[in-house]
Amino acid sequence: MQRESRWRFIAGASCPKCEKLDGMQYRDGEQGQEMRCAFCDYQQLMDEPSSQEAPAQMIGVFKP
Repeated sequence: MQRESRWRFIAGASCPKCEKLDGMQYRDGEQGQEMRCAFCDYQQLMDEPSSQEAPAQMIGVFKP
């Protein structure tokens, strides 16, 4: 059983819904990263970093 992480405040962040400063919180939950506002009912589930697509064009390949 995996332990859920605590909610942590994001310093200097404002809520996109109520626009209050220093109310945004985040945690790494079972569904991925979660964000919420401490002042209103705004919530957002962030995508996992591994689910992001790679860039279509490769810049170069490192060969030691």
